[in-house]
Amino acid sequence: MNTYDSLKVNAYIDTNQLLVKNISCYETDVRTKAEVDSFSSLLASLLSYSNKMDEPLGWLIADKNTIKASLLPQLYLVVNALECLADNLSDSSMLQKVSISNAELRRMSEVKFTVYTKQALVICREHIDELTPYGLTEAKLVSLETDFASFEKKIIEYKIRMDAKKDDKKGFSSLKKEINSLLNNKLDRRIENLRASYPKFVSQYFSLRKVSRPAHHSYDLLGYITDAATGKPIAYGTAWIEKLDMKADITQTGAFRFKSIPSGKYQLRVENMDYKTLYVPISRYAPEKLKLNLQMEALPVEQTQLA
Repeated sequence: MNTYDSLKVNAYIDTNQLLVKNISCYETDVRTKAEVDSFSSLLASLLSYSNKMDEPLGWLIADKNTIKASLLPQLYLVVNALECLADNLSDSSMLQKVSISNAELRRMSEVKFTVYTKQALVICREHIDELTPYGLTEAKLVSLETDFASFEKKIIEYKIRMDAKKDDKKGFSSLKKEINSLLNNKLDRRIENLRASYPKFVSQYFSLRKVSRPAHHSYDLLGYITDAATGKPIAYGTAWIEKLDMKADITQTGAFRFKSIPSGKYQLRVENMDYKTLYVPISRYAPEKLKLNLQMEALPVEQTQLA
């Protein structure tokens, strides 16, 4: 929830508390009482959406990263076994599919890591009997398959929760409009009619109804990506702030931006299928804005074809 929505919700809560506290001012007015009850009911639903929207998912990201950390040494054992088998069989096609360094495995994006691991497991299953002399047993392969299934399950769970957050955000926005309509078009006028009898209560009500909109910043971090050799903008791709698991798409003009980045030190990862993945340490101290001009090196043609 952004800062303005947070202020708005707090104003709704304070307004509702004031109305409940001063029920004696309007409880005999059936229509006003009904509109107050409707406001309270809508607010309860809005708060439910708000809580679900703001539910932290750091624990899920941590679980996923822990599983991946346990996968890496197991997968590298598989890589070594497959490379040895490919060399022994003089199978250049297999070698090309499986050959990778430990560092490359660790730097892989989640999508590429998942695709690579699935491919390696398929090859292992096809050659399991031949891989035993190279230290890859059925038990070790099953262990890797089990951990990888858990890793994929966490990815799916994270996606489901993020999709649910999007739905909650839509529900929150819809309810906020409904509440604003109720207040602006009905309840405000009802409460105003009470001013002659209860001036202090009415003044407090309208004081709580006013919410100042905070200064708006269109970004906390703005980046531009260009080709290191040509200087031309690199269209499309993805930028990630890894520790926060925040994602921004790179536009056709090579730009990306992030909003609502908390103060701290992070690692920015920039990916494009035709370029080497870029890792950039960043430090942000609110309320400063960051602007980055970054360059990426193109992958050799044969690597882009493999990707």
